[in-house]
Amino acid sequence: MTRSLTIPLLPTNPLTRFARDATRTLLTWDERRRSRLHLGRMDGHMLRDIGLEQEAALREAQKPFWRG
Repeated sequence: MTRSLTIPLLPTNPLTRFARDATRTLLTWDERRRSRLHLGRMDGHMLRDIGLEQEAALREAQKPFWRG
């Protein structure tokens, strides 16, 4: 007989949930920050390659990291 481990999908401890959610938020903010820095450094040719206009890219690059 094989025994299987069951792992809860969501931690039940409020502190653990808070730490998980805070970590997820910080990782999201860091990804946005890095993506927007790269976007702000792209020239017109690179932006056209990914289908963006310069004005739209500039608006996105200037947004603060906490805005989605």
